[in-house]
Amino acid sequence: MKALYYATIAQIRQSVATKKVSPVEVIAAHLERIEKLQPKLNAFVHLDAEEARAQADEMRDAEARVLMRNIARMYDSLAARAAQRETLLDVRRRESD
Repeated sequence: MKALYYATIAQIRQSVATKKVSPVEVIAAHLERIEKLQPKLNAFVHLDAEEARAQADEMRDAEARVLMRNIARMYDSLAARAAQRETLLDVRRRESD
């Protein structure tokens, strides 16, 4: 988690995209760091940690929905191809009879 504190946004984006880290983990790491340093630095006037966590959860859930939708499309495509093959085999059988 410590590496996330010093990573650039591009590095964090890449880590999230390659599933090395989740959006929830990124937010948790940064909120933990803010909690630790805020009393000393007094850098934030307002921090909505709950909203940040909720948005990270939404991102994670959206990724899961996209994954499930892609899996469903793959199975639909495979089922359509299998049906086409069956139809083609039926036609060939009729032609050979």
